[in-house]
Amino acid sequence: MSTINQRHLKEFLQNLPEQIPSIELFSTPWMGKQGDKVNIRLEVTGGSIAADIPLMIEFFNQEGDFSIDPIPVNSSDLTASFTLPEKFDQGSYVLQVTYNKVILASKTFDIVDEESARQMAEFEEGLGIEDQVSQAIKKGNYDEAIKLQEKAVEHFLNANNPELAARSWEDLVENLYKNNKPELSKDALEKALGIYSGIEGLENKEEFITRINEKIEICNNTIIQPEPLKNNIKLLREKKEHSQEQLAALVGKTPDIIKVWEEGQGFEEIKQFFELAQALNCQIDDLIQINYDVSNKLKIRSKIRNLIENNTTLTQSQLAFLVGETPDIIKKWEEGQELQELIPYFQLAQELDCKLSDLIELVDDTVKPKLPEPLLEVTNFDKSSTKG
Repeated sequence: MSTINQRHLKEFLQNLPEQIPSIELFSTPWMGKQGDKVNIRLEVTGGSIAADIPLMIEFFNQEGDFSIDPIPVNSSDLTASFTLPEKFDQGSYVLQVTYNKVILASKTFDIVDEESARQMAEFEEGLGIEDQVSQAIKKGNYDEAIKLQEKAVEHFLNANNPELAARSWEDLVENLYKNNKPELSKDALEKALGIYSGIEGLENKEEFITRINEKIEICNNTIIQPEPLKNNIKLLREKKEHSQEQLAALVGKTPDIIKVWEEGQGFEEIKQFFELAQALNCQIDDLIQINYDVSNKLKIRSKIRNLIENNTTLTQSQLAFLVGETPDIIKKWEEGQELQELIPYFQLAQELDCKLSDLIELVDDTVKPKLPEPLLEVTNFDKSSTKG
C-alpha cells in the first residue's frame, strides 16, 4: 500500500470532508503463481468515491517489461480481478490503483513457484480459520475454538512456518486467559512450547521458551487445584486402607459393585427403605439390626414394627403407598423378611465403622453416596452402634 497523492485525490472525491479519505489496496492472494486468479479489493476511509470516477488497476514488473492492460475497478463494490499471465516470469511486481495516471495506492506482488504458492495458500487458509477462532471465543464456544485453532496451526505448519504456528497458539492464550480459562491457556502454551522447542536455528529460541514457561507458571498459579471429590464410601474405605477388592470380600459383593457404589450408582434396590425411614421419621439405620451368632451366622432383627407403632399413625396400606410397595411387603418387613437387599449395606457400614446414614442418603428422590462435611471424621466410631 502506498500513501495517496492528496492533491490529485481531491479532484475526484465527492462530499469532501475536512480530512481527506485514504485508500487501501488489498489482494487475495498476496502472492501467486502463473495462472492464478487475483482478486482486488479497495477500502476507502474518511470519505467516499463518486460512482462515475474511473479507477484502474495496473500490474507490471519493476523493470517494466511485463505488464497487463489496465483493469477497471467495479464502482459499486470497489473490486476487480485478473489472472496472472502464464508468460510472466517469477519475481516482484507492482500492483496499483490509479485515476488518470495518478497513483492512489500501490503494493508489491510476487509471482512465485508452485511450492511457494502452495505454502501461501496454506498460510491464508490458516489466517481465515483464525478469524473463526475469534468468533467462537466471543460466543463462549471454547471447545470449538480449540478445534478450529488446531486446524489453523496445521495450515501454518503446512506452510512451512512453525514459528507462526507457535505464535498462533501463544496469541490465543490472551483471549482464553481473559475469559477465565487458565486450563485451556496452559494447554495452548504447552503446544506452543512444543513447536518452539522443535524449531532448528530459531533466533532467540531460549528467550521464547523462557517466556512460554513463565506464562505456564502463571496459569499453574491461577488454576484452582481441587481435591478429587470423594464421597464418604470411598473416603472411609481409604481411611481403613481397604482396597475395593478387600471391601468387596467383607460385604459379599464384587469389586465392580464397590466401584459402582463409589461412583454414586447402584442404590435403587434400597430406595424404598430410605422412603420408609422418611415416613417413619427415623434413620435407615433404625430399621433393622444385624447380629452374628456364636457360629458367626448372620441374623437380622427387624425394628420396623416397633417404629410403626411408636412413630406414626399410618397404616400398612398408607406406608405401602408412600414407598411404592404392597401392604403384604410391609408386613413381611415387620416380620424380618424380604430384607436381604439391606444386608450388604449394613455390612458396609460396619466394616467402615460408621452408620449407613453416614454413607448413603436420599436426595431429590435419588439414593446417592453422602459427601464429606467437609470430611467425615468417624475413624473411632463404636461398632456396637450397628452390631447391637
